[in-house]
Amino acid sequence: MTRMKSLLLPLLILFSITATAGEDDCLPTDPDKLQWKKVQYVSNGNKLVVDNRFLMLEGMVAPEPGRADNWTHREDDPLTRQAKLFLLKLFANHAMEVGIEHDQKVYDRFLRELGHLYYRDKQGRIHSVQVALLENGLAMAATNPPNLKHQRCYYAAEKRARQRVVGIWKVARDYPALKYPLIPSDKIAGDDSGYRIIRGPVQRIISVRGYEGFNLDTTGIRIPKEDFQRYWKKRMLQRLKGKTVEVRGRPYYVKGHMYMVIRHPNAVNLLNPVYADSVK
Repeated sequence: MTRMKSLLLPLLILFSITATAGEDDCLPTDPDKLQWKKVQYVSNGNKLVVDNRFLMLEGMVAPEPGRADNWTHREDDPLTRQAKLFLLKLFANHAMEVGIEHDQKVYDRFLRELGHLYYRDKQGRIHSVQVALLENGLAMAATNPPNLKHQRCYYAAEKRARQRVVGIWKVARDYPALKYPLIPSDKIAGDDSGYRIIRGPVQRIISVRGYEGFNLDTTGIRIPKEDFQRYWKKRMLQRLKGKTVEVRGRPYYVKGHMYMVIRHPNAVNLLNPVYADSVK
């Protein structure tokens, strides 16, 4: 692991590759309505403290800290510390100030505030915090309905990082045994958890009580019917049969089987407009 740490040190000085909101989808819907606040603390790459409350970065998932309790023990994801330091440096260089844009859903189930975040450079131009992390390979794009603002922007930023093989994508290439952030479906195990991208062949399209979905060779992908009716079409699933896909979410183990619940087509690369055109 010493060699891996040495390879990751340049991430601390990658700040020159930041995210100007140049694409329309990266810009706040109404810049004049951004709520500008002081950042009190950076917990990790996903979570800040602002006005004595937690503020979560919407539309992406950065490497997550480990967890140890009576039921689970999970190590930190690779680059967890680097993602936190990146945000600390970003805000320290910009007056510890963050602009907050809300989406349709303002709080998660833990009552943490959700936001698309921005900072201003010395010329007053607005930049996306999420895109800064994604372009530097320090986060994966995520889709959390009904919050669907800036989806194309975030996935495009992630794709650029993957093409440059930086950050977590370099980890995936050089250290596949870590199974982060990519897990081949035939390598997944019952103790694999956290936000991941599983790559594997679609063997069967299924419809069961409460869910639509499909089965990879090792993992059942389930879509709640309420979400399926709102965001999906039947023909989308039929397109996947027999194809090798990437599916992103949080795998879990139940009674000898692996599952993952997804809610939106963007979670599947062949159905995501940013990735679909580049997949053969």
